[in-house]
Amino acid sequence: MLNGFHHIAIQCKDIDKSIAFYTALGGTVYRTWGEGNSRACMIGFGKENYLELFANGAPDRPAD
Repeated sequence: MLNGFHHIAIQCKDIDKSIAFYTALGGTVYRTWGEGNSRACMIGFGKENYLELFANGAPDRPAD
């Protein structure tokens, strides 16, 4: 039985759109760092469960 997770990491083609999407689902921006293609963000979903987003996803990947 899954009771939670520490964090899941996702590389994003458009980190700003991804942040907007996951915060619209109820997440809260916990921490951000880096610039440009090195940007990253941790979004909290309660009880120390985080989604970690990284910029610079491959351009040939499908949209997030």
